[in-house]
Amino acid sequence: MAKMLITGASGQVGGQLIRRLSQFTQSTDEIYLLQHDTHVNTDAIDSDRVHQTHIIKDSEMALQGTYNLTLHLAAYLKTANGKKKEYEQKFEASNVVLTERVRDVSTRVIIVSTDQVFKGDSAYDYQEREPTNPHKNYYSITKEKAEKIILEVGGTIVRLQTMLGVPQNAIVDPAYAALDGGSYFPFWNNRFVKPAYFEDFLAAFIKIKEDPAQHIYHVACRGEPIARAKYAQKVLEVHQRHDIPYKNDQIAEEACTTDHPMRLGLDTTWTEQKLGLVFVTVDEAIERHVLATRKKNS
Repeated sequence: MAKMLITGASGQVGGQLIRRLSQFTQSTDEIYLLQHDTHVNTDAIDSDRVHQTHIIKDSEMALQGTYNLTLHLAAYLKTANGKKKEYEQKFEASNVVLTERVRDVSTRVIIVSTDQVFKGDSAYDYQEREPTNPHKNYYSITKEKAEKIILEVGGTIVRLQTMLGVPQNAIVDPAYAALDGGSYFPFWNNRFVKPAYFEDFLAAFIKIKEDPAQHIYHVACRGEPIARAKYAQKVLEVHQRHDIPYKNDQIAEEACTTDHPMRLGLDTTWTEQKLGLVFVTVDEAIERHVLATRKKNS
């Protein structure tokens, strides 16, 4: 019997993972879901594991003894607040202090991190062992600190990009608003990013979980990073191909003039070879995401 802790189980990725617990846990395992800022959706827990799954409050975590494995998903993700001084302590507490606490109660930690530990000023995709150099905002800086905390104890890093295949996405959802005739901000046409796809992440995690060696992995779609305006255009094209209703096909775009990472792409060549996986392309991920979240409602 093993004890497994999952932090961030109420988030977009965590909320999908707890529906699939039987794919990466055994029937004898004890599974603990950390309830941090928001409540875990208990109705979403895999029915084959619900009787061995426990919800624990953040304040109780230190009382739970030692976990054989922790999947550390929890983080404060609101990058829009990343340069606001009043949020510095929030980023530090959620992304650094919580990581230290997880480290202290875990035999092994797999931490889910971000492409934003890189500055985003390279014309090439970042490789797994490339030195980090975060953009100067509290989110990027604290995620780099969290990575170092886990690497110092022999843990594993899994970096992701903006996630598709989950209920919500910060780029695609505004595209839906635009297509529905709602209000939205123009889409940037000069800031580029790849997505990751949830099914690729799950397949990777299942394999990573079985390999205790320390590695850094990248999970992202195949292909070049694309601009947010291009995401919106591709979302429109999926609607058109599959006869999904929409009201507006004129999508406004503009250049990003603020200080942001301008091109973020994770190179997944080593990760795919190491794990024996082939990740989906950017176009495939967008199509699957739109069909899963919009087709059923049309």
